Amino acid sequence: MNKFKLQTALKVRERLEKLYQKSFAEQVQVTQRLTDQLGILEEAFQENNSTVNQAKRNGFTIADLVRANGFGQRLKYHESVVQDQMIEQQELMERRRQELVSATQQKRVLEILREKHELREREKLQREETFELDEVSLNLRRYRQDS
Repeated sequence: MNKFKLQTALKVRERLEKLYQKSFAEQVQVTQRLTDQLGILEEAFQENNSTVNQAKRNGFTIADLVRANGFGQRLKYHESVVQDQMIEQQELMERRRQELVSATQQKRVLEILREKHELREREKLQREETFELDEVSLNLRRYRQDS
């Protein structure tokens, strides 16, 4: 059976696919961390608002209000920064996904070529075996007729 000539290329494509899978997984983790961070910031903002509302009911000083307002503004600023990072990471994640899809498609093309090569080789081997068996059968028949 002849060796598949593109086997080395197939191995390279398989390694590339694994590399892109790893890169994509890392990008998903970064995006998940940012999502978690956004959730924590949102919870902190909600908690700050409820604390301010409760303080309004129970009485508060202007300093308390200024402090709570400043904290809320810092939370909103930090949330906007994290959202910008999230947008960048999502774009990067989409690029990684596209790279992975492309690598998988390229690998699959080579796998299909290998499968076709193996099928042709099996068919060729089958034809050769059939030819040899026919020849043996014909020789056996001639031998019996001669004897």
